Amino acid sequence: MKAELSPFTPGQPVPIEFFVGRVKEIEQLVSMIRAATAGKFRVGYVAGERGIGKSSLVSFVRHLAEREERTAGAHVFWGGVDSLPEMVRKIFDRLLKDSLEKPWYQKIRDLFGKHVKQIGLFGITVELDLADTEARTLVTGFAPSLRRLLAELKDDRRALLLILDDINGLAASVEFANWLKSFVDEVATSGNSLAACVLVVGLEQRRRQLIELQPSLARVFELVQIQRWSEEETKDFFARAFRNAQADVEPPALQTMVKFSGGIPVLAHEIGDAV
Repeated sequence: MKAELSPFTPGQPVPIEFFVGRVKEIEQLVSMIRAATAGKFRVGYVAGERGIGKSSLVSFVRHLAEREERTAGAHVFWGGVDSLPEMVRKIFDRLLKDSLEKPWYQKIRDLFGKHVKQIGLFGITVELDLADTEARTLVTGFAPSLRRLLAELKDDRRALLLILDDINGLAASVEFANWLKSFVDEVATSGNSLAACVLVVGLEQRRRQLIELQPSLARVFELVQIQRWSEEETKDFFARAFRNAQADVEPPALQTMVKFSGGIPVLAHEIGDAV
């Protein structure tokens, strides 16, 4: 097999066609999303050790929800984000970018008006251009902004799914912990339902860190705990990946790869790619 044809993607979310297992976790997440489509606001925390496949799982569920539950949304990576204005700017910028090829793109673009600018070669992508004062306004008006967005999309989509990934820079922030609790309280006490599901993705210690800063978050998060693959799930992953590359794997070789992967997806990708 040529190296450039390797179906493995070390350090990246698993391609949807190689996704295996996680039935219980998927059912839990889909249940939360279905509640959101019925107008019940949900906040979940997807926890697990490094390399366990958290980002791959939520990415898979996002595509599933868009197809089966008619959701709109975004998968936002917060690496390097350490302030609330930058946090909300990234959320709405990703919502704009992820809708670029969707039928409802123009509605979202119109919502942001002059703040959308064309970038890249031939202007084939877009960026949300917000001043600091405007970003700070979105921080305090986050829930009303989401409601306005949902109102614009009501003919196309039933709910919003926001995936907030890689929260390391904000997990130690008391400002973020208090903002998240205030956001949830505002939705709960407004008397106006919000058809949205927010999934925070991170290590278990980050969740505990946030709860130490704002103990009420312990009641806010619906915990989705990601476990290691079973031996059968790991075997299924390798078999599917090599089959996709039209490569045969003898049982002893397959068993060796399964053993040394230890049920950790990132190791399975590293080993598979090396093989």
